[in-house]
Amino acid sequence: MKGVAAMVRIHKWTLEERSRVLQELDRLRQKLQTAAAQLEAELVNEQHQARGGGVASITYGGYAQSVIARRDHIAKSLAEVAAETEQARKDVAAAFQELKKYEIALANRERQRKQKEARAERQTLDDIGASMHRRRRNEQ
Repeated sequence: MKGVAAMVRIHKWTLEERSRVLQELDRLRQKLQTAAAQLEAELVNEQHQARGGGVASITYGGYAQSVIARRDHIAKSLAEVAAETEQARKDVAAAFQELKKYEIALANRERQRKQKEARAERQTLDDIGASMHRRRRNEQ
């Protein structure tokens, strides 16, 4: 039983580790989405200033190209994180299934042990009862 209990602990640790990875990927996705939203807000602000003329209208072209490059980079990063997140979800599901196998095996072994103990106790009580019955019959 110690081996199965150890496997349960190992698989719990594995599940927790894979869950942490998934959580980190979710946090990274949120950060990237926030960065994309901030970039869009910054772009709107720069467009507004560029319409006003002056230096902002002259440098807006270079700025727009850098925004496009940053937007593409964020989009690629989001796509990569989405793929990694999907794999991480599969890993978590697989780890959970493995953990459940060992937990069920441990529960079955515990149930069998208790049944064996109960059977042994019943047998002892039956032996005591039979012995007492024989004594009473011999006394009469």
